[in-house]
Amino acid sequence: SECMRELVPLFFKPNSGHRVQNGPAACRRMWEISPNTFTAACIEGWRSTASDPPQVRLASIVHIISIVRLLAPPAPEAALKSLLEGQDPEFSIALYFVLADKANYQLKTWLSERAGIVGVKFVGAIITYLAKFYQTAAPRSVGGMEGSPLVSLENMSICLQVLLTLDASLMSKPMPTANRDGSSMSIGDS
Repeated sequence: SECMRELVPLFFKPNSGHRVQNGPAACRRMWEISPNTFTAACIEGWRSTASDPPQVRLASIVHIISIVRLLAPPAPEAALKSLLEGQDPEFSIALYFVLADKANYQLKTWLSERAGIVGVKFVGAIITYLAKFYQTAAPRSVGGMEGSPLVSLENMSICLQVLLTLDASLMSKPMPTANRDGSSMSIGDS
């Protein structure tokens, strides 16, 4: 816990004012020693930006992608798989959105697969994520990751298309989180 408090700001959050000597080697070594700790640190780096604006959160995702790409093969693929299938659906969705916008990952296929595997929890997370960020959605940009929105209009459209194709029995289940008044609605009604 103490170690994570020190590691996350140094390695897993973008910080232009502080450069860590041998940072890439340290990240590779962390992955080699404990992939679970590496994954947890990436997710914690994302969670630590929860109250920040979408562009700061985007910078966090882009930074995490750059860290993962520093790992020695085949570790980048294993690390991405671990992050995309992890315990934080919001992080996984944000990460995949950026990868879909800039690295040609197939969002529709991934969303359908994850919805089938994880079910209500993941579908609820998609709806919650879209509700949280739809006001800041913008068209995909051409070029580097830094110019992208956290949520592109294209990815929102794909999510809505996938939601429309989900099985009625899944859509009739209650949302995983209750409304502010304590009531709940079905996934399809949200």
